[in-house]
Amino acid sequence: AAISALREPNVNLEILVKEFSPSAPEGAKSGDLGTFTKGQMLKPLEDAIFSTNIGQVYGQPVKTEFGWHAILVTGEVPPKSVTFEEVRDEVEQRYRSDLHREMVSKASAAGVSR
Repeated sequence: AAISALREPNVNLEILVKEFSPSAPEGAKSGDLGTFTKGQMLKPLEDAIFSTNIGQVYGQPVKTEFGWHAILVTGEVPPKSVTFEEVRDEVEQRYRSDLHREMVSKASAAGVSR
């Protein structure tokens, strides 16, 4: 029923969420998941969302550990290009962390202690 309702023109998502998800947490954003990239969602949701065209409803309910979901894809955010300078600090921090982890691992394997 939720999937059929999502297909209606000018559907009011807030009303649908209240009707089909009465136990939604307080402050839920009308069922809106916001923006995200691959790898950030539960796999069943991600598979359904990224295989559905913008403006379309995924053809069947999707089950997750949080219940059943009807999916309407409302938009896509184009990828943003970044320069190395914009991510330099993050890259350096990750490199240092990886290097530290590798050094500790090698020292532990060699039986070196402080």
